[in-house]
Amino acid sequence: MRDIEKVVSKLPSLTANVLIMTNAPLSEEVHEFNRTYDARPRCEVVQWQGDEDTPLLVRAVGRLVG
Repeated sequence: MRDIEKVVSKLPSLTANVLIMTNAPLSEEVHEFNRTYDARPRCEVVQWQGDEDTPLLVRAVGRLVG
């Protein structure tokens, strides 16, 4: 979550939404961040370990651009 907080601290200076992709399992704290973060620009964290996770990545991108 510390790494995510570093990114979030820079969000006010950004104009585009942010997708953080990691191969590490998401903690419950990160899941809660994804559920509750509603500031602009949007930010979401997704675990991607390979092709089997591509649908998760596609859905996250869709939420951020839509």
